Amino acid sequence: MFVVLTVMAFVLYAPAVVLPVLREHALVLVEERALRADVQRQTAEIENARKLIDAFRGDPLVNERLAQIDLKYQREGEEIVQVPLVDLGVPTTTGPAAATILDRDLELVPTNWPRWSREAESWALERGLVRLYLMPGVRVVLLLMSAGLLVAAFVLYPPKGAAGRRA
Repeated sequence: MFVVLTVMAFVLYAPAVVLPVLREHALVLVEERALRADVQRQTAEIENARKLIDAFRGDPLVNERLAQIDLKYQREGEEIVQVPLVDLGVPTTTGPAAATILDRDLELVPTNWPRWSREAESWALERGLVRLYLMPGVRVVLLLMSAGLLVAAFVLYPPKGAAGRRA
């Protein structure tokens, strides 16, 4: 009976401790993907800016067009259309807000982990166990229940070697 109570305590304790760490890991992976996409976008912008700088330095056609724009020069038969500038804004691609991520079901187990771990995650998600173990108030209760089971195991059914040492 000691072993049964100890295993029950472990079954309550392990997910309550491991699942929040996995959730945090999943959030970091989502943020990392967003940052990688942002770095790729910014690298492309830098490359475009370098091409533009090279064009400014060495292409007389680009310089001619810039002079036409700056001096408002208009050839005969050419019509210039003014395009109003709007606030384009800078897209924020540093990742979704933490509240948005926590509200939806998020893949906790990375895809490169073993198949059994992904199957266990989908099983737990289908039964609502992941959300249960991630609720802060419920986690405290589960941890206390786990501690209570361990205390009961040691008090009610002490290991056989412990009785001989007390005497």
